[in-house]
Amino acid sequence: MYAALNKENKVLSLEPSAESYATLNGNIRLNGLDEYIQALCLAGGKETNLLDLFMKDTSAGASHNSIGSSKNQFGEFDVNGYQSVIAIKLDDLDEIKGVLSPNHIKLDVDGKELEILQGARSVLSKVDSILIEIEGINLNENLVLIEEIISNSGLEEDIDWRNKGSGRNRLYWRNKT
Repeated sequence: MYAALNKENKVLSLEPSAESYATLNGNIRLNGLDEYIQALCLAGGKETNLLDLFMKDTSAGASHNSIGSSKNQFGEFDVNGYQSVIAIKLDDLDEIKGVLSPNHIKLDVDGKELEILQGARSVLSKVDSILIEIEGINLNENLVLIEEIISNSGLEEDIDWRNKGSGRNRLYWRNKT
């Protein structure tokens, strides 16, 4: 929502949790951003298919849930609910008439970042930047593969971002020279 507040940017938001999706849409309307934000009740994925959302916490805004298994970036968790969800390969979004193509991506999906990036190689080759959360399994096991996909798409890390905020987010920009 922050990116749309200036009423100049168009935002595409993917949110798989029905509860969080309802809250997201309520907040979009409350802030008068309906015409600036496209919210879709979908998950990003390595491929487009129907999966289960394993929910550690079913409340709106909850984190640490996981698509496809009861394991997030910190390990196994007790499941308190399930929801069927369409996981879409981000490269397939271009095939849906009317869906915005991103210029910038913010990716924070509790350990599934690598899988989403694997399904977004074409999209990544066109975006200007990506901000991605790197912690847990992404930091300890997936970092080399994540950075390889991002680097192969022509994006370079802005090292200064590593010390901002929580220190978990990394920012990558397209070199425009």
